[in-house]
Amino acid sequence: MCLLAGGHAAIQPREKLGQEHFQSICRMFQERYCLLTIMATKRKQLKHSVNKLELPPLVAERISCALSKWAGEMGRCHWCNEPITGKRRRTWCSDKCGRAWQREHIWRFARSAAKRRAKYHCIRAGCTAPRRDCEVNHLEAREGKGYGPGCHHHLLPDAHGQGGLEVLCRAHHAEVTAAQASARAAARRAAKELATETTL
Repeated sequence: MCLLAGGHAAIQPREKLGQEHFQSICRMFQERYCLLTIMATKRKQLKHSVNKLELPPLVAERISCALSKWAGEMGRCHWCNEPITGKRRRTWCSDKCGRAWQREHIWRFARSAAKRRAKYHCIRAGCTAPRRDCEVNHLEAREGKGYGPGCHHHLLPDAHGQGGLEVLCRAHHAEVTAAQASARAAARRAAKELATETTL
């Protein structure tokens, strides 16, 4: 027990508030401290990421895309690189450029464009499958990489050999998919055998 000015005894906090009340106040301050620590950590991480000036993956791919003329300069169309003059436009100078990019990079648009190009027929010579009995196949197998936006949906292979779509009937598409799976399995077996020989 301590003395206040004037000689009066000060009551200890635990005696005044009670044990349970005192513990609840302690927990409250602990929670506030943890919250402040988390907020400070998030602010530090955000500042760190901003300082790196990392581009979003989609923007970086638009710069490196072989079909796009955009070099990354702000205020220019991400497809044709012409100045953007519309007040509400930020990415494309026109709807035409936006649709052109979608046809080459967004799967549902690229798939539709490939089917229209093939007039909804299988491209294999002599195929008698009925019209519209067709599916779109990536020349470069996706191998479980998904169908998100990217240059792998180019209608024709670009200068780097990336992309390329072909229209096949269901039967021919199944044949190609099975052949690709067999090739991947053979490559895995060869790699495993090579690793075994190296360790011996």
